[in-house]
Amino acid sequence: MQLQDVHRKRAVDEAIRKVLRAVRSGATRVPGCRPGFQGGHLEDTAWWRPDLGIWCVYVLLDNRHWLAFGTTAPAGPGATMPITCEINPPVVGVNRRCSGLVAKREDGTVFLCHSGRINVTRRKANSPSFHEYLRGRKFRRASSTGPDGRSRDVVIVGAVEDPGFAGDLARFVQAADGYKASVRA
Repeated sequence: MQLQDVHRKRAVDEAIRKVLRAVRSGATRVPGCRPGFQGGHLEDTAWWRPDLGIWCVYVLLDNRHWLAFGTTAPAGPGATMPITCEINPPVVGVNRRCSGLVAKREDGTVFLCHSGRINVTRRKANSPSFHEYLRGRKFRRASSTGPDGRSRDVVIVGAVEDPGFAGDLARFVQAADGYKASVRA
């Protein structure tokens, strides 16, 4: 499948609003959670979806939308939560260092995508092995082209307007969790 990177701020913001709406629908709000990342943590509100077995924390940073996901139920305010994966599309433009991106198909369908780079025990596992891990789990891959004409392989997390998007996202987060466990084993 061929996609085009969505790089205009308004279009990226709209896609992120749809992602957050899907994640937060039916979620339990847990304020004061502390998702941990390499070198520290931050304190923010987590949205726990017990029906899907995932939580999400969203923070708008200067250059990217930081979406952190995990699979363990938040223990409550002040509790540190391990991050399973991040999907962090740039706010505007193209940033290939970000693991996330918003892309669209020729028919206008907008997708949340992931580069395939996953941190495992303080090192980045290589993308081809994560892509290979996902292959048997029926995740779609695509090539997404930026405004500069450069393409990259991405994993399609899901179509942001699809009623089943939250389930697709949960499947991706659970797959990242399984992949990290297999690399650590």
